[in-house]
Amino acid sequence: MASPTSSDAIQVQIQRTLSGLVTENTDRVRKICDRGEEDFRKRQPQFFSRRAIEWPETIDNQIIWKTKTKLWHARATFLKNPEAGDVFFLPRGDFYRIFTPEVVLHIVIHLKCYMSESDERKRRLAQDIYFGESQRAPCHKLLAALILMDHREVVHHFASFIQHGMNDDCLPLKPTSGVLGGKLVCSHRDHCRDLIINRDTDEDSDESAREDFMKQCESLTAPYTIWSEDGKHCHYILDAKGPLPLKYIRSASVGGFGEVSCVQLADADRSFSAVSPSTFCISTRVEKPKPSPSAFDLELSSLLFAGSRASKEDEDRNTKRHLLEVFATYEIHDVLSNLTTYYFLFPWANGNLKEFWEAKRRWNTSLTTRQDDLEWMIEQFFWLAKALRLVHNDRDKTLSSRRIPSNSRYGRHGDIKPQNILYFEDRDGRRTLVLGDFGLGRVNSKHSRSLITPGGAGGTVTYQAPEFENTDPRISRKTDIFSLGCVFLEFVTWLLDGADALKVFGDQRMEPDARPAYAAFSMDTFYVSCTPPKLKDSVKNWIQNLLDHPDCAEVVENLLNLIEKMLEPDHGKRIGSQFLERELSKILKTWKVRDEYYIIRQHGKGECFRIKRTNRRSTKLTVI
Repeated sequence: MASPTSSDAIQVQIQRTLSGLVTENTDRVRKICDRGEEDFRKRQPQFFSRRAIEWPETIDNQIIWKTKTKLWHARATFLKNPEAGDVFFLPRGDFYRIFTPEVVLHIVIHLKCYMSESDERKRRLAQDIYFGESQRAPCHKLLAALILMDHREVVHHFASFIQHGMNDDCLPLKPTSGVLGGKLVCSHRDHCRDLIINRDTDEDSDESAREDFMKQCESLTAPYTIWSEDGKHCHYILDAKGPLPLKYIRSASVGGFGEVSCVQLADADRSFSAVSPSTFCISTRVEKPKPSPSAFDLELSSLLFAGSRASKEDEDRNTKRHLLEVFATYEIHDVLSNLTTYYFLFPWANGNLKEFWEAKRRWNTSLTTRQDDLEWMIEQFFWLAKALRLVHNDRDKTLSSRRIPSNSRYGRHGDIKPQNILYFEDRDGRRTLVLGDFGLGRVNSKHSRSLITPGGAGGTVTYQAPEFENTDPRISRKTDIFSLGCVFLEFVTWLLDGADALKVFGDQRMEPDARPAYAAFSMDTFYVSCTPPKLKDSVKNWIQNLLDHPDCAEVVENLLNLIEKMLEPDHGKRIGSQFLERELSKILKTWKVRDEYYIIRQHGKGECFRIKRTNRRSTKLTVI
């Protein structure tokens, strides 16, 4: 057997091959380095189709100041930063509503650099500035950036910027080796600009003006976001600092991999306005470059892998609805700190499963009047199991599946818990649970899917599998089955007795660690840390109490029996996701067609009977 060190080395090499280069996989990912400008121009031709500009009937001498004020007030907050100040951007819809071709002409009329030009020449200049020309891209954002600056006179030097070959494709600009050098580099090209802000000022003032100019350029060039282009995930590389087109609403939480915030993405800043609401979730990761795959690489590869498996097997998208789908990702590298910030754009959930349980702490009615809730729970169990099976890429052991190529990939979630199962509710009141947060996910090859050592697997202690305690067994996909079994058991507890019972269950699981070195510590786990591991007596007793519950109908009993198989301490004997999906499918189908699966049945002349199970093999009907 390979030593742990060599196993880790093999695993690192595998991760580099399979997931570390996820953004380099041109078959799966489209890298966008121009902030989506080309895509925006293709999708919004009305802003760039050259047309005649009418001369203004009256000349407003305050047009530059008024335009600056309108643009300033149209800014939206991307991030709240108490230390360095808030980060702003200008939404595209608001910008093009304010900065029209007519406004550009009106501004050109007042620019000192064009005062000697004829009216017709000014009209043509305004057209070229706004729409571009054959040999030059538009320059209207460059003009707007100069107007937004605190240095009022800079805008009157606009012609010199054009003469230096600058246009909107150069934005945002970034310094070569510090702002004092006076050299600025185009973000999307290798051109280096001698930026002349104001030669009449001293060096310190010139430096301040350049910093101001770069800041305004960044606020005008937040990327235009596309959700999937030709089936490829869109990943945005933003070389310079700058905001994303996401209006900050509030911070939601801070997890092990970064902050999660609620944001809005305006219709004009995205290509998928018709398929999604405007509220989204942005998840942030800050990492240092390293040779092994980053957390971003691992999570994105897991998300794309699960999504691709769902697309191949799920024509009606039912299963895919239960997998968290990433709309786009962004990457910003800070040269000075050598840190890279990654952003995931997700749909905004109503909450997670734990919050959903807390919202309904105690039932006012018995389960007999809540058959819809029971059916919903069974359905969600099935779809979550099917979604997990797609992540695992688990298949029947048929002759054909034995011929799976050695480079076939297998996923693992790594951190299933109620907080990582998201809850969505649409406008029609349909509720959906979604498997989310693949922050500890892994994608492995056929020959490496059990090579991960427990020490590097991570996970949440309460819901982790017993094999995490050992150093010899390797972590397999069945760790997810154990974690999901813990969640399912709490779900049944919540359904029968409400959220208050979950705290009681958690208190009963707290007992001293079985290992002598840790005897002083109480651990909230579902298993005992011993060799071989075993399920805690408190968990076994809890399951039996649920089986003896007055509302434990046959369908609930079958679910609890299946959960016991999911909580098998020996991972070699534990069921897999393929078996779990198949058994839940049987339970769901039987629930829909068999009357005896219902908790209350009509019998005879409308008399109602409650199904009560005194033990696992007998049924007692009592008249209500």
